[in-house]
Amino acid sequence: MEVSPTQLLLVGLILMQGVVHAQRTTNITDTCKAHTTACLENLETLKAELRVQATINNELEERIRALEQAGGLQVSECQNDRPPCRTSCPTGWEYHSHDGTSKSCYLFNTTKTSWHVAAGQCIHSSNNTATLVKIDSMNENSYLIARLREQFWIGLHYDSTKSQWQWYNGETLGFTFWRQGQPAAEPSIYRCAFGNFYGHWYPFLCTTKKSFICEMPLQAECT
Repeated sequence: MEVSPTQLLLVGLILMQGVVHAQRTTNITDTCKAHTTACLENLETLKAELRVQATINNELEERIRALEQAGGLQVSECQNDRPPCRTSCPTGWEYHSHDGTSKSCYLFNTTKTSWHVAAGQCIHSSNNTATLVKIDSMNENSYLIARLREQFWIGLHYDSTKSQWQWYNGETLGFTFWRQGQPAAEPSIYRCAFGNFYGHWYPFLCTTKKSFICEMPLQAECT
């Protein structure tokens, strides 16, 4: 049977439409897969953030209970108390002056724990006169890494209510020694800072367990 040119043209058009339809189907499928993957990734990120927040909340609740049990103190009773004055370092603490004027005592703790628990231990072990270390100069930074040759928590954290990094006592950053490219403009779950054995600072998960350093500022005299 002979096939006319018109019939050949129709067959060609049908085949072409089939190819186009198949390509469109593939494109739509790929797009759906991409969107689904993005949604799943966002969902997993949110789940991770919720798990981290739950862990932080549990740690804070445990620390509050421990502080309340120590001496029967209630947290509300000491929120506005003035920290006791110190002119010398207690036993187990090391003295260092990083600029000839500012003088502090340091406690190097190699018991690894989370950032929040470490911060609470600094306060508890010093009768509310110490916090996680606040680093103000390269001299001080170099002294710390020479003494503790491993990763350690410092008193730097990201305050999401102010959208800024600040020290435990609320002071904003002056001297910094972040690793190049750190920190991200808007931290997701990496909101606590640690120093490594090269002295650089990194943001990280607050629930990760690391060594830590407490700092107790000294005063020339008490009034």
